[in-house]
Amino acid sequence: QISTIHDLSIYESKKMYSTIYTNFYKCIFPIMIKGCHKILTVSNFTKSEIIKKFNIYNNNIIITNNAVSFKNISTISKNNDNYILYVGNDSKRKNLCSLIKAFKLIKNNNIYLKIVGSISKENYENIYGNKRIEVLNNVTTDNLFYLYNNAKMLVFPSLYEGFGIPPLEAMYCSCPVIISNIDVFKELYETAALYTDPLDVSQLKESILRLLDDSTLR
Repeated sequence: QISTIHDLSIYESKKMYSTIYTNFYKCIFPIMIKGCHKILTVSNFTKSEIIKKFNIYNNNIIITNNAVSFKNISTISKNNDNYILYVGNDSKRKNLCSLIKAFKLIKNNNIYLKIVGSISKENYENIYGNKRIEVLNNVTTDNLFYLYNNAKMLVFPSLYEGFGIPPLEAMYCSCPVIISNIDVFKELYETAALYTDPLDVSQLKESILRLLDDSTLR
């Protein structure tokens, strides 16, 4: 048996999932890992987490980085749209609430935030009535490709990832990226992104403004 483990977020001290979900996977993971001939994972960061948690030999874990599945669309149209993009779900570890708070502090009526993915009732209440924030559900691959290509930037303030595919998709589309200063992002994206403290809303706002104002940096 060969299994892939994308991350160990269920073991994070912050409560990121329901108790039932967390307990189920905490029971399954040790059983699954014990029966594996090899384990595949997506980053050095997650590999080190697995080794520490389960005391597994280094050579039993193989890193296979994630990749982008877009096909080049040569006819993609480029527009001068003024929007910031977020792509992902709304679990607590994705930290979308911090991005919404930071964006609402930006007093520029000509810049918009497009959220691709479903969001929680709490975040719906936070953006209710704000005409500069748009939630897009059921976006096709072609539409997502368009959104990346025309965004001013992708902001991805996640608290924990095993890899994090949206920043890679954005870079594939030459879309500038602001990401959290977490270890896995530093490993994967090195100097190709602008880093910020994901829990510092003021710093996140300033990073967005910096990237909006500096075309050379973008």
